[in-house]
Amino acid sequence: KILEVCNCDETDIEELVGIISSDALLSARLMQIMSSAWVNLNKEIQSVESAIIYLGIESIKNLVLSISVVQVFSSEKILRQFNMNAFWHHSFRCALLAKKIARRSGLASHDEAFLAGLMHDIGKLVLMVNYPLDYQEILEKASSDHDLEEREKRHFNFTHAQVGGWLCQKWNFSPMISDAVLYVNDSIDRARYALFPLVKIINAVNRLCSPETLESLDHDQITDLVSIDQSELDPLMTQVACEVEAMADSLGLKPHGQPDGFRSPALYRLAASGSKADDIALELIQDSLKSRVKEHALIYGTIETLLQAEDLPALLNALDVGLKIIVRVSTIFFFLHDSDSNMLTGFCNDREKISRIINSIAISFDNKESLLVNAIISRIPLNSLNVRDQGRLAIPDAQIIRLLGCEAMFCLPMYLPDKPVGVVVMGVDTDIAPDLIKNTEMLSMLARLAAFSIDHRQYRSGHGNFVKRERAEAASDSIRKVIHEINNPLLIITSYLKRLSLKLPERHPAQKELSVIEEEIDRIGGLVKELSSISKPPVRQFEWVDLSGLFKNILDMVKKSILVPKGIEADLSVEPGFPKVKTDKNALKQILINLLKNAYEAMSKGGSIHISLKKVPGSVKIMIDERKRTTGKVEIIFRDNGPGISDEIMKRLFEPYNSSKKGNNSGLGLSIVNAIVKDINGTIECNTNKNFGTEFKIILPISSSPKVLKEQDSPTSQISD
Repeated sequence: KILEVCNCDETDIEELVGIISSDALLSARLMQIMSSAWVNLNKEIQSVESAIIYLGIESIKNLVLSISVVQVFSSEKILRQFNMNAFWHHSFRCALLAKKIARRSGLASHDEAFLAGLMHDIGKLVLMVNYPLDYQEILEKASSDHDLEEREKRHFNFTHAQVGGWLCQKWNFSPMISDAVLYVNDSIDRARYALFPLVKIINAVNRLCSPETLESLDHDQITDLVSIDQSELDPLMTQVACEVEAMADSLGLKPHGQPDGFRSPALYRLAASGSKADDIALELIQDSLKSRVKEHALIYGTIETLLQAEDLPALLNALDVGLKIIVRVSTIFFFLHDSDSNMLTGFCNDREKISRIINSIAISFDNKESLLVNAIISRIPLNSLNVRDQGRLAIPDAQIIRLLGCEAMFCLPMYLPDKPVGVVVMGVDTDIAPDLIKNTEMLSMLARLAAFSIDHRQYRSGHGNFVKRERAEAASDSIRKVIHEINNPLLIITSYLKRLSLKLPERHPAQKELSVIEEEIDRIGGLVKELSSISKPPVRQFEWVDLSGLFKNILDMVKKSILVPKGIEADLSVEPGFPKVKTDKNALKQILINLLKNAYEAMSKGGSIHISLKKVPGSVKIMIDERKRTTGKVEIIFRDNGPGISDEIMKRLFEPYNSSKKGNNSGLGLSIVNAIVKDINGTIECNTNKNFGTEFKIILPISSSPKVLKEQDSPTSQISD
């Protein structure tokens, strides 16, 4: 109940206080934590409301879950031998009445009165947990509260009231609360001389709320003890009875009456609860509560695993396992939205027999007949059972249901406020469909969290490359301006030098100096030319290219000229069936030569280079609704065992003039590679380690078209600059 209130958009603090206050064990644990060294407050907190305000809703929610789990799994002994329903009714009735009397009496500590009333019999639970067999026998034989205390003294040498008072002291409750619990069963004559009014109030309400003592009670003594008239007390008792039953109903507890033969409410015996049907009903309630607590524990366990997942496959596997445990479905598929292709691409756990098939299929996001697409667009969970009643299923949906191997499917959308992320598809049979529908709100919350986690992982993996590309583009813009500013002065200087050289005799000593100056200007011109290669994207000519043949020829040529003399070995491996790629042949030549040159310069002591070509697994998708395939992608991996790249260089890897090499190296090689890869619709990433070397991974589509340049980026406009 608390978790339901906490999960609302606007949590009602008063409702939360009321629910927590209705549970003696939960309230006690909460107040114990508030007074512990862990919280370390400068001032004392004595009310549940103050504790909630201090800790906050989220902390309370987690705390309640933890306490509930411990309570459910550690109280089996109590639940089998102790009527917790009767115990709860009596404790909560005392707490409410104590609070009302304290408020009517003008006492400032009415919240403490409530807590003391809730805690006054806590000692019985302590004895039941620690001495279940002994205490069960005592409860069986006791005929009244007084008799119960006498038997406790003889057997344990202490009473449950003394245990409760001691426990309150250990939990650092105020002396007023611990004393009220300690003296709860003392005679009225003794209680009337207590220093704290709270001792008198708790002593009185315990009697007023116990049917055994109520019949023989001297009402004048009670009203005198708490300084309240009988005319005021009767309405309070009526209010308390109504509030207790209302709270019991909201928590799913059965009404608590007074059946014949009920000897003492202090005993709370199951035998006194009446018919066997009552006992069965109580067990069902307890089983239901256990099930809900376990369910919430599993949900939060799944959430924690989602947040800790390192990559997308691990995240989806965690969600797969969590959902299968929580909702007990056997098969789950995921379809993630690919914004570039506007498709829903399939994914499922590798342990599934049909994972290869699911990972290879896709559905067009334009197919509005599909339940999967409609679930994401409408942001509402949908199931095929309803559609089947209204008409035929879309062909892709019918195919997916057959792959699920179930009677129907349940589509749970994953989305963010500004974009779709995907859909969880669960195979269901008609017998478990009602459970899924009933838990739609909980499942939707889990799906939204999964959407956030998926988007975060995708953002984190792509953000680094995005930042590098943005920096490279910004640098390219700056370079264009620099080229423009350098070319004009160079042209003027070169013209003046030639004019000066013509005016001087051929053997004039200055001719040598002029020659040196001309050489340096040519070198500057070479640097400007290199700059131009990344600032002026050429018009690409896309054609079908045999990458394996192209790379083999380049590698053979470079081996003889520069690699072997320096002690560098190089090899190429090609996956069987590797396809031709529609791309720019010259661009790939330039990429490979630059990467080889980069590795050659880094491995001064020799080493090895390995190049591999293979298809990207799962990149070929079958569009089951359009009866066609996507072409997929290929992967070019360039790996060397050199010294690796420093952290400082890695931060700006693809930016111009970023190099650790000395000499005439301009630091433009990798920035050129990055620009070319982007220009042919690919992506590039780098991983490096000083112990294992450096790896570049380039992903290219098998079939694509040249990018259309904007007018301001066209070659003619750049050349005119």
